[in-house]
Amino acid sequence: MFNVLSFDHEKITTTLSADEKMIVRKRTVEMEHQNILLASKHLLKHQLFVVSEVFGIIRIFTAEIAEWDEKNKFLSTFYCVGENIEEILRKSIGSDRSHLIELIRKLFESFRINGFLWGDFAPRNMLWNQQRGVIWLVDFERDLILKDSPIEQSRFNRYIRNYSREEFSCFLTTQECALLFGEFLDEDTDAVIPASQLTSKRKRLLLKHLFSEKEHYALSEIRLAEDIMAMAATPFLVHDSYFFPMDSLDLIGSKGGANEYVQTITAIRDLEGLERFSELKRRTATL
Repeated sequence: MFNVLSFDHEKITTTLSADEKMIVRKRTVEMEHQNILLASKHLLKHQLFVVSEVFGIIRIFTAEIAEWDEKNKFLSTFYCVGENIEEILRKSIGSDRSHLIELIRKLFESFRINGFLWGDFAPRNMLWNQQRGVIWLVDFERDLILKDSPIEQSRFNRYIRNYSREEFSCFLTTQECALLFGEFLDEDTDAVIPASQLTSKRKRLLLKHLFSEKEHYALSEIRLAEDIMAMAATPFLVHDSYFFPMDSLDLIGSKGGANEYVQTITAIRDLEGLERFSELKRRTATL
């Protein structure tokens, strides 16, 4: 769990409890504490699971809270034994990879049917214990919406586009993204969305770059920005090995800020293969 994308060692540490159980300690906000409590109750109530012909029955739980330190804003959870799904996607090949993508696709649908809109739905926020048949969900800083009935497909799809698509695109090829997302990216309406409702600073800056600054953006404009961000993050072959551009983009964003990130994805938007790789390496070398 300590090598995944965007892992912040300044916010998260590990320690041992008095009875020598591993504890993950994270500096966070009250909302995450409340979200993980609500999510845990919802998952238990609906007994969320997925069934895979290859992996069997896999149950879904949140990390168990050990303590909430209200004064210092530290959330302590018991360590979840499992392998981070981001790491699995980075190293998996062949049929194992195809089976994992199918499993995640079933997880998407299970979340929708069971009324679980999780804003932190990303590979790095899930730990899979294959031996026990459990996937642990470990991050709840973003919006969480829970219902006792299925989420409308259009609403679920907007959530996936807004929060999860780029996160999964970081580790899947273009063809694999098509297999995973399929109809989850379909949107029939062309609504207008206030810029104030866009929580991603990078997305707002990209929209400003593409369409100038507006109080409202058409959903078609937002979709284009999301397409560009997902494209920029998608791995591609360099000398017969896959290169993961988000490693570079994450560094550029953290060191140079959101403006530098937008300038970079704009610069690589029309580049292919080695040219894109070279441009990303050139930009990271100057940080």
